[in-house]
Amino acid sequence: MFVPKSSPPPVYKGLTASMKSPVACQAIFSHIEDFAASVPGASMVATPLAPAPFSAEMTLLTLKELVLMVGRSTPLMFTGGLNTGSARIVLPLEKTEALRLNGLVVRPGDIAISGPGAGHDGACSNDANWASLVLPPATLEALLKVPPHSPLCRAGAHAVLRANPETWADAAAMIAAAKQVAVEDPQVLTVAEAMRGLRADLLEALRELLATTQQSDTLTADAAVPRRRHIVRAVEDAFRADPERVRSTKDLCAATGVTPSRLRAAIRTSFGMEPEQYLQLRRLTMERSALCTANRHLAALKQMAAQGFGDVDGLVQGHHDGFGDAPLPIAAPETE
Repeated sequence: MFVPKSSPPPVYKGLTASMKSPVACQAIFSHIEDFAASVPGASMVATPLAPAPFSAEMTLLTLKELVLMVGRSTPLMFTGGLNTGSARIVLPLEKTEALRLNGLVVRPGDIAISGPGAGHDGACSNDANWASLVLPPATLEALLKVPPHSPLCRAGAHAVLRANPETWADAAAMIAAAKQVAVEDPQVLTVAEAMRGLRADLLEALRELLATTQQSDTLTADAAVPRRRHIVRAVEDAFRADPERVRSTKDLCAATGVTPSRLRAAIRTSFGMEPEQYLQLRRLTMERSALCTANRHLAALKQMAAQGFGDVDGLVQGHHDGFGDAPLPIAAPETE
């Protein structure tokens, strides 16, 4: 029998106060599933894009209805969606190369805005540093001051905006200062006046930032691949519903009713890779998660390996190629 590894919980540091008080905490993750489950205001399925080990850090600061998240991670791709009661602003921070988000390219100096219930998919092909603010839709609308008929007012809307460099730098500095307070002196946030002041400063920095923005040229990306988001969602749904049916892109096209050319264009635009690589990485991550969390007999392992890798050796080699290590130590089967 193989021995599954347990998934240790993330390491939390800082203040955990009552529900009526601000909450500041820092988490360090070595398991991508733990990281994905900890993102506030959203659901997420994440897949590593680099050899093991996966690594991520996240600092959360809650200021009444606002949740500021500042973090970094090794390369990954992701799919998911915002809760219907949450909107989000994302800033890639300095020393981060361009990342893909909903088919658009987002660089330091840009801000990405998502309305309530918006889907999200994308990839960071390099180590990434980012800040994300989850807030009520009404608060976002007040910050944006957009016309009533603007596309950004629609549920599920998403856009990438280019900001004035100086105001972008000021907002990034304000976010860095807020993170520093949360990590180094969270007890300050037990003082109501300090919490109100920090929240007001953060909102003002965002208000000035958004007042200087203009639409990015990358807004044409979705138009180049009609129904891109629908295709990506259908791909993930089909793969998770029955992995045995989608061993190849041909199977995936049959399961989703999408032509090979449209499938390839959607996956390339969303994740910067070919559909074959996407399927391989998703399968590896799902198998790895199953191996890490369930006790299975070697016969079940062989069956699982045969579905996508031919045999157990193929499964182990696939994990080595994809993640830089074997999934788990595998010993001889026990006698029934």
